[in-house]
Amino acid sequence: MGSLKFPHASGNSMSIAAPATNPNEDLELKLPATIGTAGQVLKNSSTAGTLEFGDDSAGKVLQIQYTSVAADNSNEQDNTTTDGSWVALTKPTLVITPAATSSKIMVQLNIYAGIDQNDSGTEIELAVRMLRSQSGQSDVIVGSGLWNMRAEHTASGGWTGANAMIQMLHVDTSFPNTNAITYSFTSQLEKDADSCRFHMGSSYSGNGTTLVATEFA
Repeated sequence: MGSLKFPHASGNSMSIAAPATNPNEDLELKLPATIGTAGQVLKNSSTAGTLEFGDDSAGKVLQIQYTSVAADNSNEQDNTTTDGSWVALTKPTLVITPAATSSKIMVQLNIYAGIDQNDSGTEIELAVRMLRSQSGQSDVIVGSGLWNMRAEHTASGGWTGANAMIQMLHVDTSFPNTNAITYSFTSQLEKDADSCRFHMGSSYSGNGTTLVATEFA
């Protein structure tokens, strides 16, 4: 097996060797005509065997943005609208400025909520939507979820309904520009639900809310 050996002035060497097994044909790798820039990698170009320098960006995490809302009575927000309207959550919201329109942004929400039913109801539902807002663009619904709970689950603090950690995970793959993006949420009461409380504080033994946006190349 042939090799090229490059000795070092101090005595040791570095070698580039032929494959361990015999290839099916003669192979050739053509080196690029430049030395590239810092952080770039040597890879195949669009023509196999012709090498070029380029960014190592596939699947790379470009940035992470994070916010949280403490489970505190002062942070609680109620939705008591039962006419089918969508009510905006004042918290959490998160701003992220994408590096490129080809990126993907994974958005993960964990939010604690207590849902109450009307006196005669047996089934309660809560719908949550994830919105993307960008300067010069209309708001876009990029994700949604529906949580169904039976009324026999009795929560602490006087609620006749259910407490739950609501989780949403969405990968945003299409945005028109690299202006700052704001992710926010709206909620809707459905079926026998007559109220919902988010970011439930200490009197309800609640948990905090977290919102994370991760941009991938």
